[in-house]
Amino acid sequence: MGGLVRSTGSGMGCPDWPKCFGQTIPPIDESQLPADYKDQFLAKRLKKAEKFTSLLNELGFTKLAEKVKNDPNLKIAHPYNKFTAYTEWINRLFGVLTGVLSILCLISARQFIATDRKRFWWVVSGVFWVVFNGWLGSVVVDTNLVPGIVTAHYAAAYLAMGSFIAAMPVSHPFILTKRKFTLFIFALLLLLIEVFTGTSTREILDTLQMNENFVLSLDSVWLPGKIFNIHRLFGVLVFLINIYLLYSVRHQNPKSNFAIAQKWVVILFIFQILSGTLNTLFNIPSLVNVIHISASAAVVGVQLWMLRNRE
Repeated sequence: MGGLVRSTGSGMGCPDWPKCFGQTIPPIDESQLPADYKDQFLAKRLKKAEKFTSLLNELGFTKLAEKVKNDPNLKIAHPYNKFTAYTEWINRLFGVLTGVLSILCLISARQFIATDRKRFWWVVSGVFWVVFNGWLGSVVVDTNLVPGIVTAHYAAAYLAMGSFIAAMPVSHPFILTKRKFTLFIFALLLLLIEVFTGTSTREILDTLQMNENFVLSLDSVWLPGKIFNIHRLFGVLVFLINIYLLYSVRHQNPKSNFAIAQKWVVILFIFQILSGTLNTLFNIPSLVNVIHISASAAVVGVQLWMLRNRE
């Protein structure tokens, strides 16, 4: 859902948080809003952004505070758009559902306090990152998608996912040689770098697209420079390493749990590469970016599950 919000430009579909245009359910038409609603919500956002920058200064993040405070996009007022408002609102509903399920998971995990304390604390970690990410979502809105904050929002989602996967019971254990395990960890680290260089690339392009004269094309997509090149290079490296791992484990035991999971990693990676290539060549971000982001998250999730089940 976050990928859908990002790819459709719906991040500021609701200019306030946790409500949307001051309502629990967004209005269905602009006529239901006050005549000066843009100025009202802009003033509220600027007030919240000021509190956030003060917090950053108190925590010692003075450069980030100045970056947020002086970002020209902070003072942009957002008009009502039914599609983007409801896209963002539905995303928030999924966020609430995630929070409720996380709390239920924490209640259930109390049974492990005495018998398997590590699992319990992994669940606590997952709940923390879900709650933190909910708060960070409000910051994303209050700062009008300032670069860096959006990436942090994305990272917190991965930390939540990783924590809950680590809390899962080992149900399909498998053994890897030290060499294959080292290669597996190396590929996972490269993948994480690739994911976040991709997010940074998208942030740069989103910022450029706020300029009315900017047109996203095959030429302009290269403007992020080194970050985009690293993203593409690491993608190719990770794919080749995973192809090798799949060939290696299938050669030894094609029916092993690791081989089956590794097959899905490669399939998902193919979707990721194809969707990224299509987006670069033809600039069709809405559907393709959702596939690209979802495939990335799925690959990381499967590989973390594999890491959890290694003996």
